[in-house]
Amino acid sequence: MTFLHGDLLYEHQNLAQKAQALALTTLKPCSDLWFADGNIILIVDKVAFKVHRGQLSRHSEVFEGLFSLPTTTSSINMLYEGCMCVEMHGDSPMDMRFFLQALYDGLCVVLLSLCSA
Repeated sequence: MTFLHGDLLYEHQNLAQKAQALALTTLKPCSDLWFADGNIILIVDKVAFKVHRGQLSRHSEVFEGLFSLPTTTSSINMLYEGCMCVEMHGDSPMDMRFFLQALYDGLCVVLLSLCSA
């Protein structure tokens, strides 16, 4: 419930947008999982992955459900390079990288890269 009125509400929204913009400027794109034609950005501890909603939805019921939900005002304000951003919690950037590599390149490629490391 919002108790702010008029200019105070506008100022609150403006400050929230500035905070989000500042947070987005500190992102570190993951170069091998940053696709120019990507349409969603997943953020894990300031590491950003610009990937494809369709690819995520095809392989994950969780992402399919997430993308079917209506966007809220806060998620609409959270745009970077014209793409909606989703902050992921509970995973490390390395875990997300392995997950996305498995989706894009197949599990065998991920396992081979782990073995050679």
